[in-house]
Amino acid sequence: MEKIDIIKKNLKKVVEEKIQKMPIYSWIDSFYDIFISWEEFFEILKKYDDKALFNISEFSGEDLKNIEEEVVKISIEGLKCRIRKEIEKELQSV
Repeated sequence: MEKIDIIKKNLKKVVEEKIQKMPIYSWIDSFYDIFISWEEFFEILKKYDDKALFNISEFSGEDLKNIEEEVVKISIEGLKCRIRKEIEKELQSV
């Protein structure tokens, strides 16, 4: 399996693991709002695929940009879902 395919396959799990610890109303508009570094991203990725022994230098600038954009999209969707659940929980307690 190609490196980028391994990342795509596990990207949602990696991002969800990271955002579950974030405050629910976080402002996210870049990869670095979620991950401190690419090294942190790759460390979490290794938990989900033992073949994911990657380094940032192995990817093109275009690949990294695409991954960053997907990370932001997934993070925003994940936080929106958490916000909806919080609102539903609050409404049920009223």
